[in-house]
Amino acid sequence: MNNPVYLTKTLALKSWNLNFKKTILLDKNSKITSVLNLPDLDLLITGNNNGNITIWIISIYKPVYSKNIHKSDITSICYLNNDKTIFAGSADGRISKITFNIELNKFSYILSDKVDGSIIGLYSAIDGNLLCGVKNKIVYWEIERCSWIKDFEICDTINTITSLYYSIELKLLIVGLNDSKIKLFDPIDQTTILIAEDSHCLTPVMCLTTCYMDDLLVLSSTGEDNVLKIWNITDIKSTAAATPQKLLLKTEKFNGNIVKINYCNDYKSLFLVIQTGMFTLYDLTTGERKDFLNKKIPFTNGSYFGDGKNFLTVDTESSLDFYGSK
Repeated sequence: MNNPVYLTKTLALKSWNLNFKKTILLDKNSKITSVLNLPDLDLLITGNNNGNITIWIISIYKPVYSKNIHKSDITSICYLNNDKTIFAGSADGRISKITFNIELNKFSYILSDKVDGSIIGLYSAIDGNLLCGVKNKIVYWEIERCSWIKDFEICDTINTITSLYYSIELKLLIVGLNDSKIKLFDPIDQTTILIAEDSHCLTPVMCLTTCYMDDLLVLSSTGEDNVLKIWNITDIKSTAAATPQKLLLKTEKFNGNIVKINYCNDYKSLFLVIQTGMFTLYDLTTGERKDFLNKKIPFTNGSYFGDGKNFLTVDTESSLDFYGSK
């Protein structure tokens, strides 16, 4: 495993500010439920509660494609690198495969067969398959035909998957459950490792991400208790699962439910979208926090554009708000 190269000195949070750039007001009868940005392609993909998928050109804030493909909430969107293809999962139990060519104005899609349950998370794994969560199972999909291959029960039937994240560093799927447990799942040999089992906090795991903090590979997780937890999973494959709490490095309480986490490499910080109408940069090394935009309208989603300068938030009135650093 090769660690990424960091700048010798990270950018200081205290000297960093944002300017409001643009708001896009959308249909008040719909709510954005999923967001994926592709800054290298100058594209933003959004999905809403009516099953609509929209492709935007970021630089001009204009949609180039919009289609009601599903019958319920779009729960997740993923992109295949080096291919003009996106996949969307929905609460209707189906996955759509959308191929596009912006220059030629060509768009097409196919729908998968229906599974019994909402699609939770959607990731392309190293074995060339799509992975998602459905109820208590990890489901494998074949990419070319967007068809079901097999599934694997990650927990008993009284529990469900509430969040999913594919760690490129570990080549493992990180699975958050409704009973506060976090498991690592190897999609190749179908083995699991238990990370978190906190009997004092039985809230569902809602957000997950992994990144490097100096020489440590860390996992960040949040639940409905407004608490951010940082776990050391550097040697997780050789760590006994019987003592998962020894992996916990730190916790941080926030004033509101955290609805989105992204890692901001330029600042070695987490970009957190808080439901109360605020977003925060949290320095993983020092614990320093910098808060932005205390809106009265609750946030439901957001995204970091990977350049240390541009951010996006989504609120309950389905407006897209763009921000950039000075």
